[in-house]
Amino acid sequence: MKNKSGRNAVTQLKATKLIKSFVEGMKLETLDDLIALKVKMRSVLNTIPYEESIVPQIRKIMWRRTAHQILEDGYIYSRDSCTDIVILFMALCKSLGRETRFVKVRKHNGDPEMHSIAEIRLPKPYGWYIFDLAYDNPPEKGRMTPGSVYRGWELWRKGRDSWDLGLWKYRDRHKIFARPSSASGK
Repeated sequence: MKNKSGRNAVTQLKATKLIKSFVEGMKLETLDDLIALKVKMRSVLNTIPYEESIVPQIRKIMWRRTAHQILEDGYIYSRDSCTDIVILFMALCKSLGRETRFVKVRKHNGDPEMHSIAEIRLPKPYGWYIFDLAYDNPPEKGRMTPGSVYRGWELWRKGRDSWDLGLWKYRDRHKIFARPSSASGK
């Protein structure tokens, strides 16, 4: 099976033993559960301060790590790591039986900025929520759709993970800024 970019359908979200053991005993049924998972996840990830000298290292790993690798490595960068945070969070949610979507957004005003957020579906009566894990924003009811704007971001595409969107390495970023948007409303 192939993904949208024509590559083999591999995923960054595989529920490995490490991923499953991290969430053992947890549940995801409420907004408080989502926040508790984020807090637990952040408590085990060291944040490496951003400096110009580490940009080559950031670009070397950008969009390449799986959730297992991120958790095993135990670090993220203080900047340019939103995809890693989202990928890890989504894998943990999926291992707890929750449906998720990886959402890649870009600045609504046309600035060449990009960001990653997650959509997660909680059981009734909650439904779908948008969760920006890179910031201290609480989850917000709803989903990103073509034409919608969330905190100044517009939808580029959404899918299973960054690889599903054809984002495999740093130089793939040009795809996000090519107009017109090819947003999918999965």
